[in-house]
Amino acid sequence: MSLAHKPLPVIAPLPLPLPGPTRAPQPRKHYSKSHRTALLRFGLVFGLTIVLAFVAVAWQAQILAARRRVQSLGTNIVRMEAELSVMQLEVARLSSTARIESEAALRVHMSKPTEAQVIKVSFANP
Repeated sequence: MSLAHKPLPVIAPLPLPLPGPTRAPQPRKHYSKSHRTALLRFGLVFGLTIVLAFVAVAWQAQILAARRRVQSLGTNIVRMEAELSVMQLEVARLSSTARIESEAALRVHMSKPTEAQVIKVSFANP
């Protein structure tokens, strides 16, 4: 058995793009030394400005926090001075001689000594 061979169909080749005007690759720009120096100065000034802005904001935040602490301490001082005056009055009331005598008589049943209970001691100078 023989196989008949058919001729392969001819396919037209795809047209290649025609070379058109193409741009030649541009060489890298080389900046002059003065241009690079100006860019460097601008970058330094910009960076320094940003840093100083952050420092100023942080400084203001610390000032505000300190001001709040001072105000709260002022209110604490006023409150504590009021408590101190109340306590001073209480100390004066509790330390009076008449109150001490009355408490000694009521709680411990103490009384003033009689003349016979008092011993006088004198020291002679040698």
